[in-house]
Amino acid sequence: HPETRDPEVLSVFAAIIRNAGDAITDQVPRILGAVFECTLAMITVNMEDYPEHRINFYTLLKEINQKCFRAFFQIPGEVFKVVIDSMVWAIKHRERNIADTGLTIILEMLRNLDGLADIAQQFYTQFLLTLLHEIFSVLTDKEHEPGFKLQCEILQHLVLRVEQGLPAAPLFNAAEHPGVTDNRNFIRAHLLKLLSEGFSDRMTNTQLQEFVTSLFDPQKGSSPSESLL
Repeated sequence: HPETRDPEVLSVFAAIIRNAGDAITDQVPRILGAVFECTLAMITVNMEDYPEHRINFYTLLKEINQKCFRAFFQIPGEVFKVVIDSMVWAIKHRERNIADTGLTIILEMLRNLDGLADIAQQFYTQFLLTLLHEIFSVLTDKEHEPGFKLQCEILQHLVLRVEQGLPAAPLFNAAEHPGVTDNRNFIRAHLLKLLSEGFSDRMTNTQLQEFVTSLFDPQKGSSPSESLL
């Protein structure tokens, strides 16, 4: 029963991982199997209940991300997707410490992927569009303005990887997007459509195009942050 679950259990696991580091990586899937889904079910009902569980839960994920990163890829794919979903849920949280922790975990995860080419390809194929969409959703929400710097760092990282050719697999259906030749063109068009749906009443199509252009090439167009604000 949720009321019998002690948040200190999450703290203990976080402390063990913090101190043991990579030596305990192979045990992390068992730890997640014991506490992940049951805790997530408690903290996602609303944003108020079980505050200690919520903080300790994301602290645990942060420690895994920093000390035992490859453990995330020893769990089933559907469970890892829920891990990503939980981080997305965190960045939308009204509590700044939770939102900042979620943003930090995502940014550190993206940086950790830079040294793992094969895994990075799979990750960006599955999650790039989702992460772009969710980062823009908080980036353009005044309620989440305190996280602006971290949000921009994540956005910059994603954009740079797209420019570098990640992922290699196409993210689009060629039949549905005639004229689109690669992911770089597709992502630009996708972001323009996304922003047009949310900002057409405040920005002209030309301004939106300049904004998207400046994301990928800062030497052209106006400053992205200035355009958005």
